Amino acid sequence: MIRITRAAVAALLVCSVALPAGVATAAAPDTPPPAVAHTARAATLPAPTGPYSVGSTVLPLVDRSRTDPWVPTADGRALVVTLHYPAARADGGRPAPYATREEARLLAEQLGPGVSGDVLARTRTHSRTDARPAPGRRPLVLLSPGFSVSRWTLTHLAEDLASRGYVVASVDHAYESYGISLPGGRTLTCVACTALDEGGVHGSVVTSTRAADMRYVLDRLTGPRPVWKHADVIDARRIGMAGHSIGGASAASAMVADPRIDAGINMDGSFWEELPAEGLRGRRS
Repeated sequence: MIRITRAAVAALLVCSVALPAGVATAAAPDTPPPAVAHTARAATLPAPTGPYSVGSTVLPLVDRSRTDPWVPTADGRALVVTLHYPAARADGGRPAPYATREEARLLAEQLGPGVSGDVLARTRTHSRTDARPAPGRRPLVLLSPGFSVSRWTLTHLAEDLASRGYVVASVDHAYESYGISLPGGRTLTCVACTALDEGGVHGSVVTSTRAADMRYVLDRLTGPRPVWKHADVIDARRIGMAGHSIGGASAASAMVADPRIDAGINMDGSFWEELPAEGLRGRRS
């Protein structure tokens, strides 16, 4: 699975990042990778296409009601959520970072010498940190990344959806990516990669766990004591989920487990669990 994942991630990064001259990308198999100079210019995500400016905020969460399937000794199930949302103005807040240097370094190591972690970390986004949301009630879209990669590989999609009027929650799932940075400087690495590749664990463990992750995220965003101070902009009657690869497969699993999710999209993913014979009670996936 890891070999397939690396190729998919490299393609995803190339498609989602506008790369100026001087930035190295994953090289073709028969082409020696170019050297990456420390002076290479940062890449820039494609500009959002909607009418709204985009704000973002990061929410670290821990569900202590569950045991993490990959590290049972962990203090609950850790998640990191980035919210993108329509902002009231274009100049509120500072530019949002793309990834931490440690996250980018760990992913670049897996993708090979044709990718610079330093350049990847300096990728420019189009969102502003903690900008004031635009008025109005907004549909919510949950995003789950592909196996072994982080939520920030979906930032371009999240920003574009936010610019079109959606609140978007991109979720990092503990121990399922090459690197997830937590508050305080701790980094979680991909314990699940070894479990699936060498331990024979079935992919359905990932999708069912992520379905429970998304239920918890929804509870914390739309429940009686929401973790985000602007959660009143979310319209809890309109919720969808999408994901890349196993994140997309998790969208179907989440819809089965949680009737609050009205629609789902599986982007370039297989299915690891069987859907009910009766379908999804009129919802579409």
